[in-house]
Amino acid sequence: MQNKDQQLVSLQEESDNLSSALNTAEGRLAEVYGDQERMENEMEGQIKVIEKLRAQVRELEKEKREVQRRYNEQVRPCRLPLQPRNNQGLTRVFRCTDHVL
Repeated sequence: MQNKDQQLVSLQEESDNLSSALNTAEGRLAEVYGDQERMENEMEGQIKVIEKLRAQVRELEKEKREVQRRYNEQVRPCRLPLQPRNNQGLTRVFRCTDHVL
């Protein structure tokens, strides 16, 4: 009978230890889930910032192309006639922004 009581006490101690370990593991698991949720929220915020930055980059690239196009239109070569020498038809190349007096 004493042997069975000792086994019962031993099994109860083991059960208590396992219950304690289970509670500790559940607590740690809850912490991990909390960390995961925080990281997902942070990542979601970063993704939104990245999307906004990409949209800004696209808009800036579009504006840059438009500015470059307008610049190229303004500085395209213009051919203006010069006084011919020896009956040669001469032309001088100016940028459209050059002023000829």
